[in-house]
Amino acid sequence: MKRIWGITGCVALLAGCLHQGAGPNTKTVRQEIWPAPSTAKADIPSPTPPIEPRVLDPVIVQLSKQDVVMQVRQHIEREDYSRARELAESNLPRASTKNKGRLHWLAAEAALKQQDTATALAHLRTLSDMGHPLARWAQLQHATLIERSAPTVAIQLSAPLTDDWAGQRRARLIEARALVRNGDIDSAIERLRTVVDETSAKYGAASAGMPLARLLEDKGDPASKSEALALYERVIEKAPLTKVGRDAQQRYDALSASMPKSARPDALRTATRRELAKAEGYYAAKRYKPAERSFARALKQMRVG
Repeated sequence: MKRIWGITGCVALLAGCLHQGAGPNTKTVRQEIWPAPSTAKADIPSPTPPIEPRVLDPVIVQLSKQDVVMQVRQHIEREDYSRARELAESNLPRASTKNKGRLHWLAAEAALKQQDTATALAHLRTLSDMGHPLARWAQLQHATLIERSAPTVAIQLSAPLTDDWAGQRRARLIEARALVRNGDIDSAIERLRTVVDETSAKYGAASAGMPLARLLEDKGDPASKSEALALYERVIEKAPLTKVGRDAQQRYDALSASMPKSARPDALRTATRRELAKAEGYYAAKRYKPAERSFARALKQMRVG
């Protein structure tokens, strides 16, 4: 009972305070507790203009439509390759250094469209010796065009291009293919292994992994065959719904069947992994019904196992 009277007294005291606050001195009390903001204008510093980020705006580097390089490009886009090549070659003597390199590149492109490989190679050789930003790309394209007909020269051209730059992977693949044509299988395997090892595990590395697996198959020893199976399996898991994935599956099955039973991978495990890879591929492609069926089959296989 004493506690109830104590609470009642507190409520009454609070009500009395509120009643006093409603009287004529309300404004004064409010001003003492929450003074009105000053009407004087404070000195506000002028805002510092934001620093514009340094970004590449294509408009900045876009050439004028009257520029000869743009005119050549337009002719190539219209598939008028004869006019494109004629315009590029006729303007080479008076072009600036930058434009001269661009014109050599475009002239080579137009010549290739006309199936004139000799002329294209002449332009690419000239460009690769110019010290132009396109020089390395010209050397890489040169190596690409001759890797079948002149593998030794292709190796000489591509080997200096296997350092850290945008064309590195392509240069290594060209070098590896040319080494195979020259009969240097071990060196080719080493180059292809490097490409596969440096490829993120998120990807199947088919461009290097598939030819590497074929070379390892041909070696015939058990260790090489096991490595080839692992390469095929990687491609199957990362690209199960693609043509290269299906090709890898066929190669995997044929190679596995040629091995002694004791050395073959577990068939149920292999089937389950493939089904899961398909399910994930379907799901990524938003094909949910096939994904659901594949997941169900994989689950059933896991239960059996």
